[in-house]
Amino acid sequence: MACKECNVGTYVKNGSGSSIAQCQVCPEGTNQTLKARFRACLCKDNYSRTHRFGPCELCLEEGLNCTFEDFKSLLPGYFWNWTFPTANLTGYVQFVKNLQDESRFYNKDYINYPYDIPKVHKCQRPVNCRNNGKDILERIKGTCEKGYRGWMCSKCKAGYYSVLNSCVSCPRKVLLLIEVLGIFALCIVFYFALLSQYKRQKRQSSERSSMNVIVSRSKIVLGFYQVVGELIASLHNVNWTGALQVVGEAISYVELTVLRLVFRPQCFDSNIEINPKTEFIIGTSLPVVIIAVGIVYYNVRKYCVYKSSKDGALQNEQLKKVKHKMFTVIFVLLFITYPPICSAIFQLYPRACQTFCLDHYNKYCIRRLRSDFDIDCNDLYLYHVLAYIATVIYVIAFPMTLLALLRKHFHGVTTLNNDGHLCEFSDTTSVSEQSSLLYDTSERTAVPVWLNFLCENFKPQFWYWEIIELSRKVTQTMLITLLGWEDKVTVLLTIATSVLFLTLHARFWPMKDLFDQRLQMFSLTAIFVNVLVAAMAVPASYEGKINTMLILLNILVILIIAAEAMLSLIRHMRKIRFWGILVRLLRNASLRISQSRNV
Repeated sequence: MACKECNVGTYVKNGSGSSIAQCQVCPEGTNQTLKARFRACLCKDNYSRTHRFGPCELCLEEGLNCTFEDFKSLLPGYFWNWTFPTANLTGYVQFVKNLQDESRFYNKDYINYPYDIPKVHKCQRPVNCRNNGKDILERIKGTCEKGYRGWMCSKCKAGYYSVLNSCVSCPRKVLLLIEVLGIFALCIVFYFALLSQYKRQKRQSSERSSMNVIVSRSKIVLGFYQVVGELIASLHNVNWTGALQVVGEAISYVELTVLRLVFRPQCFDSNIEINPKTEFIIGTSLPVVIIAVGIVYYNVRKYCVYKSSKDGALQNEQLKKVKHKMFTVIFVLLFITYPPICSAIFQLYPRACQTFCLDHYNKYCIRRLRSDFDIDCNDLYLYHVLAYIATVIYVIAFPMTLLALLRKHFHGVTTLNNDGHLCEFSDTTSVSEQSSLLYDTSERTAVPVWLNFLCENFKPQFWYWEIIELSRKVTQTMLITLLGWEDKVTVLLTIATSVLFLTLHARFWPMKDLFDQRLQMFSLTAIFVNVLVAAMAVPASYEGKINTMLILLNILVILIIAAEAMLSLIRHMRKIRFWGILVRLLRNASLRISQSRNV
């Protein structure tokens, strides 16, 4: 005998009955316009249940997907975790599979789900949390975009590396090796060019040296991208794909992030991972290594000098040159690596941890490091203490030492020193590219070569300005690293810092060279625009266009410098009549070829 069915909108409790009188009206939250299908009716749209014959509850929590289904899953861009004790992912999956069985042969062992369902969290980069799995387990647990894994899909899988928090497929190892060797070669060329320039600086010159211009521009570019790199990485909503991937990698290189400038260790070996703890250890060790190598180099050269010559005066002169070279390399390297090392220190502060509660009662919570969600902050007590110590010894002491050294030389001897390089004392408001920036006939303060790069492109009354710029970069980096861009205090203080320094530059014009000053003003304005865009709630329809415009704005600094360098090269070629010389060389070559043919 065929089983009878209850009327539409009614059901029999526990799925079996012998009379229509046993049929009950489906409970609240159910769709009473359809047949029961061996349950207490299907749930309404955006409702879910935890009991086959129980009521349906409205899915109020943001990020839940309850569309035309009786169970909860995740919308794209959201994440949850089932690992706390009162949740049971396997049990919920079995309950949902059983719920989808609309026959009388459903499994009565999985008629309900008596455990907790996790709390939903919005992913920091919504595009990472794809949540488009095909089977029940993937739909409930959630899935990451290709190449991502871990908490909130924030980590890169094996075979991928990070570009400003976006995972990009690793290139072939041959290309990686070529890239590493090429960058090392460029660094070596730049180093020897710098040494050659310092040798030429001993001779009087009436024009600003090309290396002086390069150092000045490089400081502006580094100051810009070291801040913008941290800012863009904290926004989490820039999708670095296609052409933007190249831009992101370029910013990563210029940003000089510790250990990510050249190497991509995870691309060489998937077992190697550079996390914040590793960055902290290497970053805090790097200044010690730089100084130690410099001292060893000096002592080796000292031994060679004493072996090669017995003349005491000649020995002292050669050792002075070696000492100046050593101090120059040490201070330049310490200056360049200062912001990324500070970032490596700040990201291990206790304040850089973020708390996530897994359940709705906030009973089971975890603390993860904001810069790496794989790291549990409960295991970082020693690193927290070391980060505070490193702040005192390095973050504070290094700029204070530079300031003290500059103050000493600017309030000391005012005569020309043959062993030192000189920062100009002049009331000139600006200096052109062709004017004497390094030498003139006015009275100057003797500043050693190894300190001159800090003050050479500033007016003498603003000899301390580079230390202020260093403090600005570190302050903005610290705010973004410690508080995260989601914190309103970060937004407020970052905007205030950008406006303050933009105003100070507009008011005092501390740089000697007009182009340098305008370039610095543009870089500060670009940082301000980045901050404003990050602070605004951009409609989804405009996000792509605004992100693209933002990237173009950020690479414009390098494009401006490249264009200016090309113009300078063209002017130099005209000055030496390069094209006339080239034409004569080609003409002579053609004549020789024609004569050889006639012979």
